[in-house]
Amino acid sequence: MKNGAPTRIAWGHSSVGRASRWQREGQEFESPCLHFGVFFLHEGQALNEPAIEADGLTKRYDAHTAVNAVSFRVERGSIFGFLGPNGSGKSTTVKMLCGLVKPTAGSARIDGISVTRDAKAVRRHIGYMAQGFAFYGDLTSQENLEFYTRAYGLSRARARERIAEVVSWTGIGPHLRQRADRLSGGWQRRLALAAALIHDPPVVFLDEPTAGIDPVARREVWELLLRLAANGKTFFVTTHAMDEAQRCGHLAYILEGELLACGSSDDLRRSAGGEGLSLEDAIVSLVRRAAS
Repeated sequence: MKNGAPTRIAWGHSSVGRASRWQREGQEFESPCLHFGVFFLHEGQALNEPAIEADGLTKRYDAHTAVNAVSFRVERGSIFGFLGPNGSGKSTTVKMLCGLVKPTAGSARIDGISVTRDAKAVRRHIGYMAQGFAFYGDLTSQENLEFYTRAYGLSRARARERIAEVVSWTGIGPHLRQRADRLSGGWQRRLALAAALIHDPPVVFLDEPTAGIDPVARREVWELLLRLAANGKTFFVTTHAMDEAQRCGHLAYILEGELLACGSSDDLRRSAGGEGLSLEDAIVSLVRRAAS
């Protein structure tokens, strides 16, 4: 490891539940950071530490409170759905978690790294697919992916490996030589997803990842997310679609900056007063209760 950068190491752990001492060929050594598979483990970090943790996260703009004391945990290898209407505080919360906006109060950690103390390190550990994905329209899909490998500092060999992998995952291979601004909306979303995954981040934030794509492509995207989550990658997904929310292991619903509910879809139904309710009916009931 140089300059505190994460290193991919393939040997084992020599103590129980912590990631501070490691062993290779019978010799112990100290490691401030370990990238094991898709997990980044930091010195003193418990192996069961959540991938994402928010504690009282708050953002105020003058007299307006955009996000008020939001707290939740997202476990490793899970898909966490973040729901709420436009203007509810979803985007502000995501930007704070990504280290793009400084919280007014509270704290957050991504893979054990403090968002407020080390935002640059956080950004190295995450992928982010925004709704308005910024690509270079006059470059091909291949050239856009190559640009992102350089932006993340991947070696040429690693870049080739990662491009081949994300192309296989997203199915964008037939469009690699096509200019990005000439792709359909659905293929642009797939290109955006490929770019978000290009540096193999352990935590990925996806803002409406299936907006504008057809039902078959939507299903394929979610099958990919579920497969990657099963292999340890963590996804934080904003969505308005109830059928997509059902696929998430846990959900949170935010309204006017306040977190109304957080838990599994069954938890939300119980909170709304009936396990027989649809998820949509449960959320409507929770919103009406909050407004009364």
